[in-house]
Amino acid sequence: MIPYAESRPIVAFVATTDPKRAKAVRALVTRGVQFRRYAGMPQDDLGIWASPSGAQVAWFTDPDGNTLSLTELTRRTNKKKKGKR
Repeated sequence: MIPYAESRPIVAFVATTDPKRAKAVRALVTRGVQFRRYAGMPQDDLGIWASPSGAQVAWFTDPDGNTLSLTELTRRTNKKKKGKR
């Protein structure tokens, strides 16, 4: 576990609304990518954290030491409320 306060800032991320993050994480693991775990942030067995907004995030480090994230954003719906205008 990496204490949150001691981690380097996240410098980049890949965001998607495609719900295939677990498949993407598994594919990267088979290529040797190690996903980071942070103390105080409950992550699943793949290292994916579910944020309060519903986004799913997994962090990893590139060869230069930069922390990157693979993030699945939640889809927003633009449903108009019926009734008042």
